[in-house]
Amino acid sequence: MNNDLERSLRALADHIEMPPERDLSSRVTAALKAAPQPRRPWWARPAFAVTALVVLGAGATLVLSASAREAVADLLGIGGVRIEFGEPDDTPAPLRPGEELDLGEATTLDEARKGLPIRVPASLGAPDAVYVDRTTGTRVSLVYEPEPGVPESEETGVGVLLTQFRSTLEEGLFKKLVDQGVKVRFVTVGGRSAYWIEGRHELLVVDSFGDIVPDTARLAGNTLIWEVDGITLRLEADIGLRQALEIAESVR
Repeated sequence: MNNDLERSLRALADHIEMPPERDLSSRVTAALKAAPQPRRPWWARPAFAVTALVVLGAGATLVLSASAREAVADLLGIGGVRIEFGEPDDTPAPLRPGEELDLGEATTLDEARKGLPIRVPASLGAPDAVYVDRTTGTRVSLVYEPEPGVPESEETGVGVLLTQFRSTLEEGLFKKLVDQGVKVRFVTVGGRSAYWIEGRHELLVVDSFGDIVPDTARLAGNTLIWEVDGITLRLEADIGLRQALEIAESVR
């Protein structure tokens, strides 16, 4: 057997973590001693093939330093096969922003616009996630992750949630909320009537008849609601009225 190869294999012995219930050293040694010595390419030599099969087939784990890994790579020289060293990654894939809010199916902005003329706030740019819910008409939600100046909302777990759906604003509903002790201010966005709901309150959604109604599924935080060309927009975020109006005025 080639002396350099034998020395390299023996040098790797201290870096091979063997399964405790099986001792492969005698089998590997026997395979090395019994190997013939024909002058053939290294990859065709039985000793190398048997050793590789025994070591790899036994499920041994190589615990190597960076320099040892490079040496092993040079030794094995398997051009088209990539060998990864390290522990398996059991970390679960991160959730999409807003995924736990039951906002419907994840989609893209282009796809969402096929069912509704979606508007995006220029001050925030492209959303981090888009969802569409068609259970009661078409409701599209744009999700923005927290950023400096826009903290994570206790109610939604995201920075800004901008929902859009076909409906008309019913002033009577907001007056009813005032009667129930909810803080509602009548403001304007782009010269249009708008409603600022401050503090935790029942989430307002559109029902199967196109009306905006309370939904007891969860509570909402500070919310600005306004209408543009038959589309109601609801901006929910843990921010003040002035900042909410600035975002709403940038919606295009």
